[in-house]
Amino acid sequence: MHSLNICLTRFVIRHGRQIRKTLMQRSRPWLCGLLISGLAVTGSAQVQFQFTTFSIPGAQTVEGRDINNSAMVVGYYTTPAGDTFGVVRNTDGSLTYLTEPDDLGNPFTTRVTGLTYNGTVVGTFYGAADQTYSSFIDQNGQYTEYNLPGQPPYTVTAMNALNEVNDFCGYVKVPPAYATTAFASLQGQLIYFTVPNSTSTICTAVNNEGVIAGNYTDSSGVSHGYVRSPSGTFFTIDVPAATSTVQQAQCTATGNLQAGTQVWGMDDTA
Repeated sequence: MHSLNICLTRFVIRHGRQIRKTLMQRSRPWLCGLLISGLAVTGSAQVQFQFTTFSIPGAQTVEGRDINNSAMVVGYYTTPAGDTFGVVRNTDGSLTYLTEPDDLGNPFTTRVTGLTYNGTVVGTFYGAADQTYSSFIDQNGQYTEYNLPGQPPYTVTAMNALNEVNDFCGYVKVPPAYATTAFASLQGQLIYFTVPNSTSTICTAVNNEGVIAGNYTDSSGVSHGYVRSPSGTFFTIDVPAATSTVQQAQCTATGNLQAGTQVWGMDDTA
C-alpha cells in the first residue's frame, strides 16, 4: 500500500478473465470508484492504465462521473459564478455541454452522472418551478424528467445510473428529515433500501443482471463502498488502509473529507 498526501484518488478494481468468472458467479462485478487517502493495488501485480485528461475553459472544477465502452465520458463542471453544467466528452475528444431545459439558472445546477452504451445520459437539475432537485434522461437531445412517485413536494430525486435494460438507480431525500436513501427500479419494480447500520446510502451503478453498487456512510462519518446482490445481500468494499489512523490524520490536516472508500461505477455486463 502506497500512502498519498491527498484525500481523493481514483481506483479501479479489475481482475483477469478467470478471476472475473469466479466473481461473476459470486455476484461480485468489476468496480471503479474513489479511494479517499490511499492507492489500491489488486492482485499479485500492479495494473497499468493509460490516463487521458481534459479541461474546460473557464471552469473552476471538472468532475467525471461515468464512461462507456466507446470511451465517452460524462460529468459536470462548476464556474466561478457558482453555476454547474453537464458535459459529455465524445469519442473524438470534443465536448458537448448540457443544461436541462427546465433548469432556469440563478444558479444553473445541471449534473450529468450516468451514461449507457448507446450514449443516453442521466442526471439531476434544480427546477425553479418545483423548487427541488429532479432527475432527467437525455436520449439524443430528447429530455424526459423523472421524480419518484408518491413523494411529497420538495422531495429530492437524484438518478445516478441507467443500464441497457432500462433499470435505473440513485438516491432520494424526503422532507422534512431529508435522510439519504437509495432507490432502484429493477424490471419495473421500484425499491428503496439502506445498508444496515448506515446513516446514508446512495446507489451509483446498476448492471444488466440487477447487481447494484454504491456508497454508504457509517455513524462515524466514514464512507464505504458496497455491492448489493439481486437477492438483497450487501457486500461492503473497503480499500485496505483507507480509513487507517494515518490516512485520517492526512485528511484532517488538509481540511478535506473523512477518509474512506467510494464506488462510482460498474461493468454493465458483470
